[in-house]
Amino acid sequence: MSYRIVMDSAGEVNERLSGKVVSVPLTVSINGKDYIADENMDIDTFRKEVRESKEPPRSSCPSPDAFCNAIGDCDRVYIITITAALSGSYNSARLGLQMHLGENPGKKGYVFNSLNASGGEALVAEKIIELEEKGLEFEEIVKITEEYIPTITTNVVLEDLSVLYKNGRLSKVAYVATSIIDLVAVLGLREGELVKIAQARGVKRAIAKLTETAIADIKERGIKKITITHSAAPERAEALKAALEKEVEADIVIVPTGGLISMYAGEKGLVISY
Repeated sequence: MSYRIVMDSAGEVNERLSGKVVSVPLTVSINGKDYIADENMDIDTFRKEVRESKEPPRSSCPSPDAFCNAIGDCDRVYIITITAALSGSYNSARLGLQMHLGENPGKKGYVFNSLNASGGEALVAEKIIELEEKGLEFEEIVKITEEYIPTITTNVVLEDLSVLYKNGRLSKVAYVATSIIDLVAVLGLREGELVKIAQARGVKRAIAKLTETAIADIKERGIKKITITHSAAPERAEALKAALEKEVEADIVIVPTGGLISMYAGEKGLVISY
């Protein structure tokens, strides 16, 4: 019996997932120019256009056909999408799965609303692989994974929140509160929604708060897998990893953000998921 994991490109494929998932790209746009947010995207050029543009960038989710075509020939498929609160990808994936199952009676499939993005989506894929390797039945894997998803924590430090605000992904209150007197927000995905969980004077203090929060939480919950993603900030990612390794025993991977998350994270964004 064969299975496949399909994930939209809001989730980052790290080294633990290499060759184990099929990624379906979203599209990001700036000044009328579209970029396919896959592994071939010129993210540096896109960031430059965003910096120089007076208009905010936009994104669009994959079509149902794109999801349907990504499934291929397998007995069961698990599709993982960015939180439904931030994108139409989840609904598009459900339609794509319905198309596939209608054409392939007897096959099994399920779409997970990850309530997450970036490394958080990747953790869902890793959980499915773990359960598949244990030989669990499809229905049990779906049940356990759905129970696991709300336990995933993703926290973010971004120097520039303007794209999130202009695209309606962040409330005016949260944006204005951190747009004055050099305050930098620590954001988090909670129940699929992006919210402000803390703030600090300056980016260094914000990252310190992010690190302290993560260490305490990871220790308390006994977390063993951590994903750090960064938007053109490898030095910050490595520093965060080093700080974590001094305090916790866990498998920590670092991966650059793809096109979609880079659009929202801007320059020097830092994300941790566990």
